[in-house]
Amino acid sequence: RAARPAAPVAALNADLPALRPAELARVLAAATGFPRAFLPDAAGVGTTFLSAASGTELRPEFGTASRARHAASGAAEIVAADVGSVRQDVDTGDDLRAALGLGVGPHTARAAAGLLIPDRRSRPGAPGPSGRHRAEYAACMQATAYTYDPDSRSGSVLLDDGTPVEFDTAAFDAGGLRLLRPGQRVRIETEGEGDARRITLVTLQTL
Repeated sequence: RAARPAAPVAALNADLPALRPAELARVLAAATGFPRAFLPDAAGVGTTFLSAASGTELRPEFGTASRARHAASGAAEIVAADVGSVRQDVDTGDDLRAALGLGVGPHTARAAAGLLIPDRRSRPGAPGPSGRHRAEYAACMQATAYTYDPDSRSGSVLLDDGTPVEFDTAAFDAGGLRLLRPGQRVRIETEGEGDARRITLVTLQTL
């Protein structure tokens, strides 16, 4: 405001790992025309976005039950379709699962690997992955999408011990998917043994 006194201002939560630019643009457009406007979080209790038009103070009331406080302060509640990534903040494990279902960035995907489902390293005396990062995993298991190339329809997943494993076009097509976002939880199926084992199917995991 000091640098651009005539400009509107907005505050956005930092813990929105699934945030999509197009969805944020819809929220910003919906806020236009209101002196102050806010977007409730996915739980319907808190707030993830608050804006103020030119000449209006932001007057933030973030914190527990901030949705009710922002409404009581006169801010308009934003109603916009397909903006789930702007509402999905992360306070609990269930919130993280929901964000992973929407799709997150590669750094969040790697950090989240192993947090939701205890891996073998969490058991006393159990060995971690070998230095060669050999993928020793079950024929059917959960993983986290890590990379995806829409042109080749191939990419890689992170096992829950953090080991990256590649999948090819055939495995992606076998799952019936049209798109895969890094960070989404997926179910994979495999065939073969040891170093010859490969992913044969990648599909979304029902959370």
